[in-house]
Amino acid sequence: MAPLAQPSTLAEVLLVCAAVVFAELRRRESLRVPLTRSPLWYSADVLLAIALPLVAGPLGSLPVAVVAVVGLLLGVAGMATTGLVCALVFTFGSNPLATWLVAPLLLGVALRNLRLPPDLWVFGPEPRTDPIFPAAPDIFWGVAARAVCVLPLLGVLLIPGPAPWLRVAGAAAVGLVLYSADRGRRPLLMPHRRTARMGTVGLLAALAVVAAGPLGEWTARWWAETPSFTAWEVSRYMFYACGAELIAGPAFHGTRLGVVRIRVLQAVFGALPLVTIVSVTPFLLVGVFHPSHEPLVAATAGLGIGLLWVFAAHLPARKNRLAADVITLLGANPRVRGNLLQAWTTDTFQRQRGWIRRPWDYSLVHACTELAVRCSRAARLTTGVEVQLPWAKHVRLTHHDTTRLLALAEEVLDWIGTRFPPVDDQKTLLGHRQLTARAHLAAKTAEVAQNLDDPQTAYTATRQRVDLLLEAGARTHAALALVEGANYAVWLDDQDTATELLMAAGELDLPPAVRRLLLINWAHVDNEAGLPGARERWAAALALRERSATALKAAIEADPVPFEEQERPSEVHKAVAQLELHLERTFTS
Repeated sequence: MAPLAQPSTLAEVLLVCAAVVFAELRRRESLRVPLTRSPLWYSADVLLAIALPLVAGPLGSLPVAVVAVVGLLLGVAGMATTGLVCALVFTFGSNPLATWLVAPLLLGVALRNLRLPPDLWVFGPEPRTDPIFPAAPDIFWGVAARAVCVLPLLGVLLIPGPAPWLRVAGAAAVGLVLYSADRGRRPLLMPHRRTARMGTVGLLAALAVVAAGPLGEWTARWWAETPSFTAWEVSRYMFYACGAELIAGPAFHGTRLGVVRIRVLQAVFGALPLVTIVSVTPFLLVGVFHPSHEPLVAATAGLGIGLLWVFAAHLPARKNRLAADVITLLGANPRVRGNLLQAWTTDTFQRQRGWIRRPWDYSLVHACTELAVRCSRAARLTTGVEVQLPWAKHVRLTHHDTTRLLALAEEVLDWIGTRFPPVDDQKTLLGHRQLTARAHLAAKTAEVAQNLDDPQTAYTATRQRVDLLLEAGARTHAALALVEGANYAVWLDDQDTATELLMAAGELDLPPAVRRLLLINWAHVDNEAGLPGARERWAAALALRERSATALKAAIEADPVPFEEQERPSEVHKAVAQLELHLERTFTS
């Protein structure tokens, strides 16, 4: 058999750097497990790290495929310390096993780390007095997550090759998608964000190590020498795969085949990392480290298709991770939950006063309320709500969990208000944002109460929402909240409450388009109850000329309410248009 190829200097540098990262991850993982169980497997890792370099001679005589498979299996088993020691020994000893064994080992560790849960051990039961965040590990992984964004572009600039603009464009696209994904992790709890960054950094480092080494060089050469696998063949296969996924998702949703599909995707470490691996690896091979013209065209086309899929999946993945944060907080004891929220509040809000100005982020509150609404809608179902966690586990919630979810959202807001109490100069900043966030929580509380057939709680939450919106200066949204409450009261045949809410809305100073909406709803309520005055209010509504969807949208957007908490103008206009058509048929017949 031919001897193993000697790795290049670039491959050796990447190999050692990646091995250091993975060994540190393995050490942190062993510390997260209780000490009564962790030393056994970790000790096996250390012993193998000592023994494996001693048998380098027999390993070097094995077939290359066997060596690579052994390394991959060791990596999936988590033997990262073995990878670090072997990388150092084999690299400084100029042994080709450095990449043929260690590179697959690091790739296996990277795939394994994609399913690790957040390391909550840093917020353990030991007493903490106002921890300072972000800590050094958070800063390191934040910098590392941004550094891997420029790794492909750096490789393109350092290694000459054909079609330089095509290579630069592909590397820049990879960097932008990775940067966008990292920005999406910004609102996560710090342990979760750190773990997610560890997985991304580790995966990209392992892929770069494999692509830059002899294995990547051999693969790139074979690809260039295989005419049937160049040009548009790869991109065509990826296009078929993505199209099948887009069709299969909605087609099999809610069926047994859909469940099987989801389980298969979970078994291969999730769809998003899988597509990242399939689309980025070919470009790293023939577009960055071993440039070749014909495979480069196919790799860049496949990269574009894969990155479009990854970019489109970022928003669902972000919501999934936020829901996982909510589940983590629900399952934590009060002390751990307090430490997590203290760290999250400090990181998300206190750092706003530094030189990096970011908008106030209430994504965690919105995730709590969204889950509460979903659980309340499942009150009449036997299945409940299944929340899929990024680390390949799932949690089932029922309508009994709505109270805990709403209480958690209120606890998050209390932490923000306690850590940063509003002052006069904050009235238009954080203090105002707190008012709109609490109004959003009250709105979702009312919706949950309606779904659970609890009208008194719904009325109370609606009045609380109106008070908060009026204090924030959002009269249009306050009027819309009163109209929603009145419509719910009419549905319950509670005429007195509906009239009371509409009268409160009538006392507000509203734009003409919103005033017209109020009069139409009021005419509908009086007409359903058979009360006099319905025709007069209908005629007053028709006398107002501001009836377009554009005018209603302008009135809603003029309120000082963040976009994610605003009423949707299209939905409001559609509802009032249907009601107007019903009244027109009633009064003209």
